[in-house]
Amino acid sequence: MILADKIILLRKRAGYSQEDLAQAVNVSRQSVSKWEGAQSIPDMDKILKLSIIFGVSTDFLLKDELEDFDGISIQEDQDLHTLNLSIEDVDSVFKVTKEASHKIAWGVSIVIISPIMLILLEELAKANKINMSINVAETIGAIFLLLLIALAVGLFIFAGFKMKEVDYLENQDFNLQYGVKSVLEKRQKESQPKTISILILGITTIIMSVIPSIAFDKTSPLLENISAVFLLALVALGVHLIILSGMDLAIYSKLFKKGDYSKESKNSERITGMIASLYWPLITIAYLGYSFITGDWGMSWIIWPIAGILFGAIAGFISIFYNER
Repeated sequence: MILADKIILLRKRAGYSQEDLAQAVNVSRQSVSKWEGAQSIPDMDKILKLSIIFGVSTDFLLKDELEDFDGISIQEDQDLHTLNLSIEDVDSVFKVTKEASHKIAWGVSIVIISPIMLILLEELAKANKINMSINVAETIGAIFLLLLIALAVGLFIFAGFKMKEVDYLENQDFNLQYGVKSVLEKRQKESQPKTISILILGITTIIMSVIPSIAFDKTSPLLENISAVFLLALVALGVHLIILSGMDLAIYSKLFKKGDYSKESKNSERITGMIASLYWPLITIAYLGYSFITGDWGMSWIIWPIAGILFGAIAGFISIFYNER
């Protein structure tokens, strides 16, 4: 076992945070983080201090082949409490997350475009452009909408089961094996420009989704009403791109234990997840209920961005509350 892993395990045995250990050794917390990430090695006087603090010999710290002290196997302790992720494990996490993120993105996009057929058939029937009564058009459109909602729910369920394969990232402590972090940092640096570009494109697409409504304003009533179809399609595309890019960015934060994925944020994430499991189905019910009652599918999509902003505020409040505690 390398020095980096020994420092992590001994620090946790002693009940120290990185900040506590940094103060005891008289270095910065960043220095301790680099030691544990195998990005640097403490000099000899720091090794001596660490041996005194942890009650082990300098030989134990410096010799990789030594893994036992005080009659206890440190390797066994590691296996029970901390996972060491290899590059193969990390590749598996990326594969599972990518597959689940595509299912989630398609599911959300399908929910957004689900009323398109209803709007289209209803407006064409009202304008006598198709040989179909308004009631029949609405019935066919509603059936199509419900089928799409059912498909989206199936995709969400599939994604949920898929993500259970990497639940250990949330429920169990883990570290990256020697060299894995540097490989991930290189990958992130190479992929980030593309990911950010996709995110910007998604946001831009949503902003530009109002253009068809503006373009068809004060033209024929049919074109004005059908413009909602283009609006929903563009919003769906934008949301799809945002979800894909967002999950790509999130997986690196999760593996590096940064931001919302740091150990300190785990409690707030659990509470936020519980709220989300109730919140978003209720928002979906509100969206469909309002749209069916008013028939204003061209404007009811605004429920989604408002709901997103509100949920962000709720999640932020929960995070602040737990961090303060």
